[in-house]
This record gives sequence, C-alpha cells and structure tokens, in this order.
Amino acid sequence: MPNLNLRTHHLFFILFFVAFPMLFNAQQEKESEGYAEIKMLPNSTLEQTKQRAIDAAKVDAIEKAFGSVVMEGNTLYTINKQEGTKLEFNQMFNSISDVYVNGDWIKDIEPPKVERVIKGDDIYYTAVVKGLIRELKTNPANFKTKALSCENKTCETEIFNNGQDLFLYFKAPADGYVSVYMDIPNEHTTYRLLPYKSESNVGGTAVKADVEYIFFSSKMAPKEKVAIVDELTLSNSEKGMPETDKLFVLYRQDVPLDKPMLSTTKKTQTKENPETKLEMPLNLPSEEFQKWLQLIRSRNKDIQLSTLYITIKP
Repeated sequence: MPNLNLRTHHLFFILFFVAFPMLFNAQQEKESEGYAEIKMLPNSTLEQTKQRAIDAAKVDAIEKAFGSVVMEGNTLYTINKQEGTKLEFNQMFNSISDVYVNGDWIKDIEPPKVERVIKGDDIYYTAVVKGLIRELKTNPANFKTKALSCENKTCETEIFNNGQDLFLYFKAPADGYVSVYMDIPNEHTTYRLLPYKSESNVGGTAVKADVEYIFFSSKMAPKEKVAIVDELTLSNSEKGMPETDKLFVLYRQDVPLDKPMLSTTKKTQTKENPETKLEMPLNLPSEEFQKWLQLIRSRNKDIQLSTLYITIKP
C-alpha cells in the first residue's frame, strides 16, 4: 500500500487507498442493477479503468431508478430513463465520477463483475453491479476542488509519481468551512488531513468567498498558518503496482462543520523507516467515519461533499 508523508515539525506516514463512501439520506431504499462498458485510454491505469467502469455501472443503476440531471439555461431537469420523461426539479444531485445522478449508492448486494473485452486494437472493460440505492435529496457541490502536483492550479492531475507532493486546490462562492478526510480500508482507519493537525478540534478550516486556496503548501498558506501546514508527499509501497486512492472534501457555508471523535496514534520505528516514532494524523475507525458522514449529511442538508480519485504510480 502507498504511504502518505505529512511534513510538519514531525514526520507522519499513512497508507493511501480508495474507499467508496456510503452517503445517507432518509429516503426509501431499493435494489437496482447497472451495466457499463469503458474504453481503456492510453494515459489510464488498469485499476483506474476498472474503477471507472464500476462507477459508470453504478451511475447506470441509479439513473434507471431515479433519473439523472441535465441543465438547460438556468433550469435543472431530471430525466427518468424508465418513463422517458423530463421534469423540472428543485432538488440537487450527487456525483459519482463527475456524473450527476438523483440518487446514492449505499452498498453492494453482490461484488461487481468486471471483464476485459478486446475490440480490434482497443481494450474495454465491462462492469455489472447490483446494489442497494437511495434517492438523494441534498445540495450539490458548488465549490471547486482538484488535486494538484504543484503549487499552481494548472497542475491538476489524477496520476502522481512515487515521491511526488500532493496539493489541493479549493475555491468556494461563500464564506464557510472545509474539511478533508482520507480512508484506508486495509487499516480500517480514516485520517483527517484538514483542518491541519495543529488546528486540533476546530470544526473545519475557515475559507473566504471567491478566494483561491492551495492547501498542504507552506508557500501558499496565509502568513498566520504557515507554521501549522501539513505538507504531503505520496509514496507507493506496492512493489510495482499503481494505487488508486480517494479523498473526501466536505464544505459548509457560514457554519462550522461538526467533527467526529478522533484519536492520536503512533507508528514505531522500523528498518525501512529509521526515523524516530512517527505520530499519525488524527483518525477514527472507517466504520465510525461512515456512520458520522451519514449522520451529519442526514441532519444538515447544506453540507456538500466532493470526492477525488488519485493514482500513485510505482
């Protein structure tokens, strides 16, 4: 698994892997199946293509049940595939791999089935999914965020080299608060990356309207926060295999975000990491994070969530 190193007054190491979130709204749940076929692109890894096929199949399953969203002018419409209707809609939508749908994938009923298909000189991957879904009634992410490989917003990328630094671009239309979490399934642990560790128990990092932020950079941080910035370096420890990982970016306008109960843990010294004891970022068990995420989004419809995929090359 890849390591993520946080450089402050201490050196932190954590592993980095993907987790698909279980978002919650108190709506009726139902079963649905979906199918997708995705072409493997030259700049995509095998794992990225498989994951995109699975995500596209989940979108298909949700669209079949609840429809998708289109925008014409300033008006939002929902398209229902089964009924072939287009209705003006006052709800907003969730995003799976940047495709907006009027629903949420809760969990798999059966493991996704992924197959490789050759068509001429091209390689495709098909995915079939079956899961439990729920109609989603919440606000979409109206902020902008993207993963960067340098301290400039033009450095947006999904693919990082081993040892590259990770930065996060963020811009919101109103004053508010932002938090960033990372889940590692193999450790069954979720780590909080923002607010920074030295900010302790604050309910999100405060941001101003229309200001562009580059998080995890001391150089780009406001003067009053330079000393507390956690700078991130990605490293892949999977012996030649790329790793595709995921970040959760949460934003709320005006009001601080609630936070889960967090703990501090340490890693002991090893031959591979001869540094002194390494203190980990504040964290909680993955299951507890998912429960917390479900709870705050069900109670607070104004909380917005965006997710980012990142692949770390060996």
